[in-house]
Amino acid sequence: MTAPALMDAAPSPAAVLPSMPRGYLWLSGLAMASGSVVLLEPAPYDIALALLLVAGVLLHRLRFHASHRLPILLLAGFLAADATSLLHASDLRRALTYSAIDFYMIASWLFFAGLTSAYGYRAVSVLMRGYAFAGSLAVVLSTLAFFGLIRNHALLLGNGRAQGLFKDPNVYGPYLVPMFLYALARLQRNGPRGRGFPMGLAVCAISALGVFLSFSRAAWINCGVA
Repeated sequence: MTAPALMDAAPSPAAVLPSMPRGYLWLSGLAMASGSVVLLEPAPYDIALALLLVAGVLLHRLRFHASHRLPILLLAGFLAADATSLLHASDLRRALTYSAIDFYMIASWLFFAGLTSAYGYRAVSVLMRGYAFAGSLAVVLSTLAFFGLIRNHALLLGNGRAQGLFKDPNVYGPYLVPMFLYALARLQRNGPRGRGFPMGLAVCAISALGVFLSFSRAAWINCGVA
């Protein structure tokens, strides 16, 4: 679901609990800011998201509404079918890995749905700012490595293509597309005289450069279509 769709689905500010502390929201933004460091599995982002989900449920920081019931029911049915398929797996280890990724993705959806329902528009803004920070960091490091301006740059390049702290340029490139769209939306909203225009322009340029230096045709097409 895109950020605008999340914003449209979020409750009005009056529906958000005013007593809810801001710390949890900013920790969520901090987790998003680590999203471009994925050389290891599980990545820091994965661990942080899992901890935030558990803490959010236990401390009642996440909110769910009646509109979430059907998606949750359908996803539970999918997990049940997934578990049933394990009984006939020819390679159980690989099948378990596949199922674990499915479970993680569904848990991620629960976290983001509950967070945006609890905090409304603020959650979308904080999450996307963290995302933009992570992407900008990846682009700056990989661009410096691409032009040979930092040592030990092989870690940031894949076959001479920028990949940041990802394992593959074909993952790094598409990761930057939502960041580019977010920055473009900020430019449209603020206008040339807006306070956030310079920052939006900088993030837009950084993400476009990162997508280009990934030399991923899929990322280029993804960005163009988006």
